[in-house]
This record gives sequence, structure tokens and C-alpha cells, in this order.
Amino acid sequence: MSVKWSSFSPDLHQDYNPQPKAKRFSRKTNLPVNRQTYSQAAVTASQMQDYSFCTIFGEETREYPLLYASVFQFVIPNTGIILYISKGLIVRVNGSIKLEGVMPDISISNQLLDEIVNPLLKLL
Repeated sequence: MSVKWSSFSPDLHQDYNPQPKAKRFSRKTNLPVNRQTYSQAAVTASQMQDYSFCTIFGEETREYPLLYASVFQFVIPNTGIILYISKGLIVRVNGSIKLEGVMPDISISNQLLDEIVNPLLKLL
């Protein structure tokens, strides 16, 4: 399989051939999340989960992986009201628009995180 890609110049095209399977990372991966997982970390966790790249453990993320992006603002004349408008909406890879955080595959309550996560990270 060959993939076409271009850099900033549309005239520069190269074929990109993925690495052979023997050179690809193939071990199981784990990703810890909790109520302090926000913003792009929550979006990345949802992508990792939706593509089945890893097993997610911990607590539900505080922020939703569904979020508005590229927010800009302007002032409405005569009123001085500042209006914020988003130009984009990031939706989960799986298409979900639920207003919930990333739900871990393995749920671990907060009181157990310190007891489990630190030893687990030492093993990785």
C-alpha cells in the first residue's frame, strides 16, 4: 500500500510506504485517565479508545471529547457585548455526540489510583 502526501508545496509529492509489520509497535498499551483529564488529552484518549489502540483505565475524564474548536470573538457595535463563536466542532471518531467524558475500559475509583497507578507505571 502506498499513500500520497504533500508538504506545504503542492508540487512536492512523495510516496509513503508504511513500515513492515515486523518493525511496527505491536505490544499492548494502557492509558490512564481521570477527572483531571481535560482538553486535547480527553480527545486523544477517545481516539485511542475508538481505534482500539489501548486499554483505558481510571476514572471518567472531566471534559468531553466532543468540543468546539477555533473559537474567535468580536464586539457587537453599540452594545459592547463580546460574542464568542466557534468555527468547528470536534466529534468522536465513533460518531458519538454524548455529553460525557471518556469512559475507561477498566474503572478504578480515585482512592485506588495512587495505590495502583504508580506501581503500574513502574512496570511499563
